[in-house]
Amino acid sequence: MDISQLDPVTPLMNPFALWLKQRRKEYGYTQEQLGELIGYSAASIRKLEDGTRRPSVQIALLLAEHLDIPMSEREAFVRSARMGQSHSAPLAGQSLYTVPMATQAAPAAPSSVVATNLLPSRLTPLIGRDSTITEICRQLLTGTTRLLTLTGPPGIGKTSLALEAATILLTSAEEDADGFRDGVFMVGLAPVFDPALVASEIATALGLKESGEQPALQLLMAHLRDSRTLLVLDNFEQVIEAAATLTRILVACPGVTMLVTSREALRVRGERVFNVPPLDVPDPAAAQPARSLEQYAAVRLFVECAAAANPNFELTDENAADVATICAELDGLPLALELVAARARFFSMHEIVSRLDRKLDLTGTGPRDAPVRQRTLRGAIEWSYNLLSEGEQRFFVRLGVFVGGFSYPAAEAVCNAMGDLHLDVLEGLESLLNKSLLDQDSVEVQDGAEHEMRFVMLASIREYALERLQASGEVEKLRTLHAQYYQALAEAAEMQLAGGELKLWLDRLNRDYDNIRAVFTWLFAHDVERALRLGSVLWRFWEVYGYLDEGRRYLQEALARSTGTGTETRANAAHGASRLAWLQGDLPEARALAEESLEIWRNMGSEEGSARAFHNLAILLGAQGEHGTARSYYEQSLALWRKLGNRLAVTRVLNSLGVVARAAGDYETAVRYFTEGLEIQRKQGERRATAMLLGNLGAVAVLQGEYEKAEQLLCESLLIRRDLGYKAGIADCLVWIAGAVSPDEPERAARLLGAGEALYASLGYTIEPDDRGIYDHNVAVVRARLDEADFARASAAGAALGTERAIEEALGSGQFD
Repeated sequence: MDISQLDPVTPLMNPFALWLKQRRKEYGYTQEQLGELIGYSAASIRKLEDGTRRPSVQIALLLAEHLDIPMSEREAFVRSARMGQSHSAPLAGQSLYTVPMATQAAPAAPSSVVATNLLPSRLTPLIGRDSTITEICRQLLTGTTRLLTLTGPPGIGKTSLALEAATILLTSAEEDADGFRDGVFMVGLAPVFDPALVASEIATALGLKESGEQPALQLLMAHLRDSRTLLVLDNFEQVIEAAATLTRILVACPGVTMLVTSREALRVRGERVFNVPPLDVPDPAAAQPARSLEQYAAVRLFVECAAAANPNFELTDENAADVATICAELDGLPLALELVAARARFFSMHEIVSRLDRKLDLTGTGPRDAPVRQRTLRGAIEWSYNLLSEGEQRFFVRLGVFVGGFSYPAAEAVCNAMGDLHLDVLEGLESLLNKSLLDQDSVEVQDGAEHEMRFVMLASIREYALERLQASGEVEKLRTLHAQYYQALAEAAEMQLAGGELKLWLDRLNRDYDNIRAVFTWLFAHDVERALRLGSVLWRFWEVYGYLDEGRRYLQEALARSTGTGTETRANAAHGASRLAWLQGDLPEARALAEESLEIWRNMGSEEGSARAFHNLAILLGAQGEHGTARSYYEQSLALWRKLGNRLAVTRVLNSLGVVARAAGDYETAVRYFTEGLEIQRKQGERRATAMLLGNLGAVAVLQGEYEKAEQLLCESLLIRRDLGYKAGIADCLVWIAGAVSPDEPERAARLLGAGEALYASLGYTIEPDDRGIYDHNVAVVRARLDEADFARASAAGAALGTERAIEEALGSGQFD
């Protein structure tokens, strides 16, 4: 049909629109019927026929099929339709360029065949990504984002997200004249490693044929200059130097938008970076039933893939804890989850958990039709590793020695201690961050005024780095440097723990506690005496943060294996082990260790050590009913501390004397001791001692029936202890406040009691004998206000609150917050 054959009275519009309308009528189709045939709305057909819209390649191909355009003529048909020409009047010398929609770049289509932009179908589920995909599409459709780069570590699912977004945008483009009406096209760049070939590769994928007269880049820009097109460029990281090529295309072609997947940002003008997050994972330490776990995207993906591998698999309350552990240990990485879930065919969930220390082996071999780099998680990570420079590779491998994150000073001290890295550490960190082999977080270190930048590797990436470190022959050197750094940090903290910067240093140790654990493992295998030294300076940290059982085990092993006797280190270690044993209610061991510590200090002639040991031993003797000897030791300790001028230590002994008086029912004497200590600490500024004295004064007020005063004192103590992270002290406050709660709120009191007891239990903490009286008093008071069923129900509700919500409950209306 030629335009010359059209009715001369037909209104003038683009020739293709007129041709289409007449051809449809010749075939006897209504607009609705033709739209239904090609899968589009009648409104879309109407816009094509009234000339307000030109067909995309996809629509043109479908029209050619259903309107019987011969195969040999279809390229010319699509070309003329896109240019608004009738089928019989194509533009001379023009050719059609489209992009084959595939995850790998395809060869140019033969001249007689039109390449399409059909997307490959996904055969695996895309779970938990709705909000992410919505945001990607939103940014691409705003008109202000013309270059969006999806970044993230290996296995995070960048390609899958780009493919899904492309599918959605392709569909919407056919219905929205303002969308990508000229197509959504995907070009895989995984096989390309030479940046100079990027333009040529895109041109080839578009079906363009280069000639000596017009280079590929010019050919591309000429073709795309007037189009409204989305180009999806997958796996750009190995040709990152070609980023400038993309910029030139975008500048020359104002209607083109690009969605790029890369393990590092392109860092060119106009780029917007979207860091793809992992799937959300449950906390493996929080026991949850199967139904609750289904809210986590990582769990849903793992369960679906495991069921595909093993039709008998299902998520149950019995395997829920193991599934939660698997998802958390795999960092919510979709590729890792899919690969490990495939093992459900051979292993139970418990067996998989037992093998998680070798994640890269556990992921095994993925589907044969997946790209090589994604058949195993190791392959995906190795792909990124091979793109690093030699210096970056050395730095990356050395960083594998860190566990659970590290700071810039730590990276510099451990990885470049000998100055042999030949790479600026800060620049190296930035490069690895850009390449998604590290993640970064900002941690508040002091009342919001200061922040520390922290770096962390995902567990699977760290395992790969550690494998490389083992093979490099440097592991002994790096482990030693790592141990030296964190031992020095612990010793520096120990000097500050008794001062005003207690929280600052405790938090610093807690941020690096995973590294400190690794140091203990290393030292026990290589240098037990240094392990003893490290334990001797960490016992206060273990006490405050509630690592009672773990710290005690470290100290017990170090003391048992150490060959040194009569040393300052052993005396300090024995003292710390005694404190932790006492907090766990093991009084015989606590006393034996305290006596060993006192003997060493006396033999050394150390007044400071003796004063500390007298105080500790007095507490233990009092707990065992030997009050006369205990009082004598308290007085000896107090006299030594006064002589040494240590006001904080004086306060602690005064507090202990007050506790003894309170336990004996001598509240007046107890208040005098506590008040004297509090007055010292109000001036001294040691917050933990202040909180301790406030709490004990509040406990006396409870016993005296002064409930309003008691609640005021105890809430002030609780706020300080929350700020310090002193978990055992928080539990004390919760229980003591329960006894001060108004009789009009019996259920609130029972909830606080249940919350305090739950926190005690989680810490492995045993209530001190001198505090048993106040505890028993509070339990009796609260129980008397409720019947057994109501008390049990409220107490159980309190136990389920969790620490933060329990603290909010204790603070009541917020007048103390």
